[in-house]
Formats: sequence, structure tokens, C-alpha cells
Amino acid sequence: MNAHPLDTYKLVQKLKGVGFSEEQAGAVTDALRETREFDLSELATKADIQALAAATKADIQALATATKGDIRDLQAEMQALVAATKADIQALATSTKAEMQALAAATKADIQALAAATKADTQALAAATKADTQSLKGDIRTLEATTKADIRTLEAHMIGRIAESQRAMVQWAVGLFLAQLASVAGLLKFLH
Repeated sequence: MNAHPLDTYKLVQKLKGVGFSEEQAGAVTDALRETREFDLSELATKADIQALAAATKADIQALATATKGDIRDLQAEMQALVAATKADIQALATSTKAEMQALAAATKADIQALAAATKADTQALAAATKADTQSLKGDIRTLEATTKADIRTLEAHMIGRIAESQRAMVQWAVGLFLAQLASVAGLLKFLH
């Protein structure tokens, strides 16, 4: 508030003296009175703006650090999943190989036992064993292809989540910066 009161009657008289109408003089006097009564203590100071900028910068840095941590965690989870999948595939391959070797040995023993009975039965059993082996190999190839596709799908999903987190962080930071910039621009416009 100003220390000296505004003499509105005197001001209206002066304005009318220089050619203002009664309504114009009254409107100018009211506007001047309202301007004098405006409380400047409600405006943000340079220190307020600097404190807000520092707090915003700290918030952005904290968010960036948290996002980097999330990305590292996701990468570690993905690496662990890939390692576990590789170990499962190796274990399955080893087990399948042992089973195939055992099956081949049993089949050979059966063939030798049946060779004495008839040559036709031996040939039929050999053909059936070969077909079973090829089918088992086909199943292994199918399982390997399915597992690789699952790994690619999981990698694509994880990359999408990481990209989505980064986009969200950038959009939030840009929105916050633009809002603060608009506030500062409005304040500067008001002050000028």
C-alpha cells in the first residue's frame, strides 16, 4: 500500500479540466486507485524463481537417476532371463542327446535280437526307429525355434518398456520446463 492516500475528487476535477468527460475521468481515477492498492508482495521474486528452478532441476536429476536405475534393473533381469534360457536349452540338449544315445543302443540291441527271427521284422524296426529319431529331431528344432522367438519377443517388449519410460520422462521434463517458462514469461510481461 502507498503511504499517501489518493485524492480522487481532485484528480477527477483535473481530468475534467483538460477535456475528459465525467465518465472518463471517473474510470481513469478508479484505475489509478486500483493500481495503487495492488499488493506487490504477492509477486514472485527473483529468489523465488531461482529456488523453483533449483528444485525443478533437482527433481529432473532425481527422475533421471531413478530411470537409469530402472533401466539397469531391466537389463539385469533380461540378461538373467537369457542366461537361464540358454542353460535350459543346454540342459535339454544334453538330456535329449543322452536319451537319443540310450534309445539308439536299445534299438541296436533289439535289432540284433530280432535279426535272428526274421530279416523283414528287423528292417521294419530299423525304419520305425529312424522315423522316431527324425521326429524327435524335428521336435527339438521346433522347440529351439519357439524358444528363440520367445526370447526375441521378450527383448522387444523390454526395449519397448525402456523406450516408453524414456519418452515419458522427457515429456514430463519438457512439459514442466514449458510451464515454468510460461510462468516466467508472464511474470516478465507483467513487470514490463
